[in-house]
Amino acid sequence: MTYIGKAPQLQGAYEKADNISTTFNSTLVTFAIQVNGTNKPIDKSTNLIVGWDAGGVKADRIILEPDVDYTVSGYNITFPTAPISTDYCWIVILGDVGSV
Repeated sequence: MTYIGKAPQLQGAYEKADNISTTFNSTLVTFAIQVNGTNKPIDKSTNLIVGWDAGGVKADRIILEPDVDYTVSGYNITFPTAPISTDYCWIVILGDVGSV
């Protein structure tokens, strides 16, 4: 892309979190967000994109709404109801959103 003047220096530590779906058991609602096995503190729920696949049905894949479908505190994500073992979730941490 061509810019008039200096091109923006985009900054952003976007990362894909480790898979938490392996611990879904119909009981737990809170899970640690980790990257490469290390807890990753999250400032606010809007700093995540959380995808959901209910029951392993690819046609049912959705993006969850922050502060409605999940909340975050520290490095934990909490869902309002316990995910079942066939549910699948993926998390992208947006990092320094808007830093230029």
